[in-house]
Amino acid sequence: MSEYVAIVMRIIIIFVLLFTLTFCIGSAYAKTIHIDVEGLVCDFCAQSIEKVFMKQPGVEKVNVNLNDGRVIIKMADVFQDDEDGISNDRIEKLFLEAGYEVTAIMR
Repeated sequence: MSEYVAIVMRIIIIFVLLFTLTFCIGSAYAKTIHIDVEGLVCDFCAQSIEKVFMKQPGVEKVNVNLNDGRVIIKMADVFQDDEDGISNDRIEKLFLEAGYEVTAIMR
């Protein structure tokens, strides 16, 4: 019985280590894009931006800060336009289609 418990514990430890390593590697290669946007004033604005960008391949997380007028997009290591993820042209186009104007994009 104690051998069985030891084997199960080793399997659990290996699983936890692999999971942690995968998470750390994925985070290390993720790209973060900071976008300043005009016209973000309400929760509906934030929800509409999140909805548009979460549909884009490689986007892991979208954070809209209404106070600063800034959108932060975290891209996975899956690139759709270029090595930086979504191209600036595509970002501006997506915002314009949603009714907002991009004032700055920082990578």
